[in-house]
Amino acid sequence: MKIVLGGESFDYDGTKAPMSEALAIERVYERRYAEWQSDLAAGSAKAMCVLAWLIWRRDGREVPFEDILDGKADFDLAEMLESMAEAQEAAAAPDPTGTPDPAGTPGTGTSTSASSPSGSGSGRGKSGSSRSGTSRP
Repeated sequence: MKIVLGGESFDYDGTKAPMSEALAIERVYERRYAEWQSDLAAGSAKAMCVLAWLIWRRDGREVPFEDILDGKADFDLAEMLESMAEAQEAAAAPDPTGTPDPAGTPGTGTSTSASSPSGSGSGRGKSGSSRSGTSRP
C-alpha cells in the first residue's frame, strides 16, 4: 500500500508485524499493540502519528515520536488518509484483465458448493441414524 507523508510516497505492508516493531509501538504509544490497531481503525490521530513514525522507521529514518507529537516532524493528516483510502480502493477493485486459469487463458474462477447450514439437520450428532445403547427414545 502506498501512503503519502509530507508529500512523499512510502510503501507500507500492514501485514508485517515483527515482534520488535510491536514492542516499539507499545513503548511509544504507551498502550497495547492491539489497542493501537483498534485505535488506528477507529481513526485516532495519535494512532496515525504512530503509523507515520513506523513508516518512517521502516524507511530507515529515526524520527523521534515526540517530534511528531510536537509538530517538529509534521505531515498532512488529510493527505495521509486520502492516500490510504485510494490504496484500499485500488486493492478492492476487481482485476479488469481477469485471472488466467492454469492453461493461461482468462477464466471465470472456481467455485465450490456452499456447506450445509448449521440447522439443516446434518452434521455431527444430528443424523439420527445411529443410536447409542444408552440413549433414550
